[in-house]
Amino acid sequence: MPFWGGRPSHYVKGKAPRSHIPYLFDGILPDFNLGTNSGTSCNSELENGIVKICKSSSDHSSVLNGRFKGGFITREYGQPEQHIHAVQLELA
Repeated sequence: MPFWGGRPSHYVKGKAPRSHIPYLFDGILPDFNLGTNSGTSCNSELENGIVKICKSSSDHSSVLNGRFKGGFITREYGQPEQHIHAVQLELA
């Protein structure tokens, strides 16, 4: 894994919200909610690889850049042009 400033250059932020929160939105969240700030926080190869892994599970649903597109960490630290990639993962 590449390093930048002595730190790994891949960041993954994860949280686990409930899958059904009726006072915030209708319906049920997918199991894997991936956010790459609409593809700006990591390169497409990493984004496509993560999506492929999530979609390979027949027992779990997934979405890319749905309700959770990426928060502060993906926007602040995702700099794929400098080999620093950030992905948000929300598990519901």
